[in-house]
Amino acid sequence: MLLAAAGSGLGGCLRYFFSHALAESFPAGFPWAFLIINIAGSLSIGIFAAQLRSPHRKAFWMTGLCGGFTTFSFFSLETMTLIESGEYLIAGMYSAATIIGAVGAVAIGENTKEHAPLEQR
Repeated sequence: MLLAAAGSGLGGCLRYFFSHALAESFPAGFPWAFLIINIAGSLSIGIFAAQLRSPHRKAFWMTGLCGGFTTFSFFSLETMTLIESGEYLIAGMYSAATIIGAVGAVAIGENTKEHAPLEQR
């Protein structure tokens, strides 16, 4: 549990840093920062799922770091905010891009099973 908590704290701090850094790089109106964060986190969790065997390492990297870095709750809030402001097309595009991008990223990450493992199997 402590490994998951430590990883989650680190992941949350990374999300905070990158969300602010990325938000300044893109025009307002579309939640690019959280789309990029959720896809990057999904790629990472796919890689970790394919490579890690130790439950302790999974607790830190997958449950903790990736769980703290990605954010389904903020994705939901951003989508609802767009809907409430009448931005239906942007809300739909954001939702589709997040779901397709995140699932695709996990699939790409899991494909690393064929390559050198991060730890002994």
